[in-house]
Parts: sequence; C-alpha cells; structure tokens
Amino acid sequence: MRLTVKSEYALLAIIYLAENYEKRLVKIEEIARKQGIPKKYLEQILLNLKRAGYLNSKRGPIATLILNQGKLETSRIIGTSSACGKIKNLEDFQGNQIQEAFPSQPVLILGFEQVPREKTETSIELIKQWNDRIFLVKVLPNS
Repeated sequence: MRLTVKSEYALLAIIYLAENYEKRLVKIEEIARKQGIPKKYLEQILLNLKRAGYLNSKRGPIATLILNQGKLETSRIIGTSSACGKIKNLEDFQGNQIQEAFPSQPVLILGFEQVPREKTETSIELIKQWNDRIFLVKVLPNS
C-alpha cells in the first residue's frame, strides 16, 4: 500500500514524538530537522492531528511586556534577572502574530526558558546580535 506524502510525514512525526514521549517536550523545529520535513508543512499536519485529538501541545513560558524604548523583534535574544531566551513569537494585545514591537505597545513574548518573575517594573536586556544596546521594558503579570 502506498502512503501519501502527508500521511508519511504525519507517521514520521508521531513516531518521533512517541520515541521521546517520556523524555522531554519536542519542538516542531526539531522534528522537521530530524525527519527532513518542511517546517510549515509539518505545522499544518500537527495542527490537524491536534484538532483530531491525537496530540497535545504546549506553548512554553510566556511574558507580557510593554517596551519603553527601542524595538523588539523575533529571533532576538532577551533576558531579565530571572529568565532569558530567544524571542520565538510576538503577539499583539489581540493575539495577532507580529514580527516586531514598538514602545507603548503591549506584546506577548514566547521564547523564555522559564517565566520571568512578576514585578511591577523590571529591566530587560535585549541583546542585538552585533550590538550591545539595552532596552527597558515593564513586565506585566499575565492574566
């Protein structure tokens, strides 16, 4: 019996997830790289499997911030006194995915290794890849 490409990719992904089930959470990027599946195509497949009830997903630690100066962009490294990580996803206050955030714009950040401690005001260092500029933001508790 011959499988469609979509079915083959779905099976490869499920097998990879099953092999790592009790060890750790697995990122889509890892499955795509290890199994040779285009990431965007794999995202669609996994979303269909999730909707059908075959998979559970987890977004990871999230922080809500308001930038005071400068700009935040996806793929930048960000850190607080309690957490750090690479910005994987930015969302505006309506939940729409955005590529960059500007001052006074509330933004939801996905990419921290752990949830930053809640404080009224915390400084966050945004480390630009070829530059040492520092930006200050307010950390808001997620509601």
